[in-house]
This record gives sequence, C-alpha cells and structure tokens, in this order.
Amino acid sequence: MGQYIRHAVVPMEEIVEKILFFWGAPRRTKALLSTGHEVGVVSLRMRTFGRAASSKSGIHCKACGLKATHFAIEGFTGSQIPSVHANLYGMKHNVEVLFTQDHVLPVSRGGKDSLNNSQVMCQPCNSRKGSRSDRKFKAEMRGEKKC
Repeated sequence: MGQYIRHAVVPMEEIVEKILFFWGAPRRTKALLSTGHEVGVVSLRMRTFGRAASSKSGIHCKACGLKATHFAIEGFTGSQIPSVHANLYGMKHNVEVLFTQDHVLPVSRGGKDSLNNSQVMCQPCNSRKGSRSDRKFKAEMRGEKKC
C-alpha cells in the first residue's frame, strides 16, 4: 500500500450502514466500527460511496465497471498525528485497486464540489481522466481497452 499502514479490513456493508446512518451529521462526525477504530463517514467522498451503494448496481467504477468489494482501515505512514480513515477497494486479478471520489465536471473546469457532481471511480481510471470532463473522458475511452 506504500503510503498507508493497514490496520483492518471491514466489510463494505458495515461502513455503508454508518455512512447512511450519519448522512446529515456534522462534517467531523466519526463512527465507531466493530474493529474499535473511529473513522469519518460524512465527507463528500464517503457520501459519494454511500449514494452508489444505495443504487441497484452498487459501488463500481463509472468508467471501467470494476466492483468495489471492501473497506480497509488505514493510516498514513510517517504521520505526526495518529489517525485512521477508511479506503474503499476492489479486486482485479487478485490485486487491490483503490477507489476514489471523482468530480464529473472537474472543479478546475467550473464544476462544484458537491454530491451532484461526484461519482465513484477506481484510482487508475480517475488518474487517466485527469482534468477532463466526464463526457469527454468517456468519449475518449470508447474503443480503448478498459483498465
């Protein structure tokens, strides 16, 4: 994981339940998990994951379709302040792939930092998308090999 120290793996359902339960709570609200860790569950990133989990198709990358499978409770290596957060992962060819919150219309192109302008993407697709709009990126992906 490079920059992260893994503390635990948590089923998606446990964290999604916390995201939905604390949906309207203040931004710094943390939820206590069965592992004994407290993690923030009301950030835009977590609400984006929660909204996707509530859909029929579940949490998957909007670009390549990779399905999310689990959360990992992780901390930053070398951090002066000990803290942990939940990262979402999927599996591709027995390798973990990090999931991210992506802006459909990038903030750098006038998009808002809001739930209506957010979607779930795996990190490789989000990196490939860069600062392009979702529409332009998807048009460029047609015909290309997906990650």
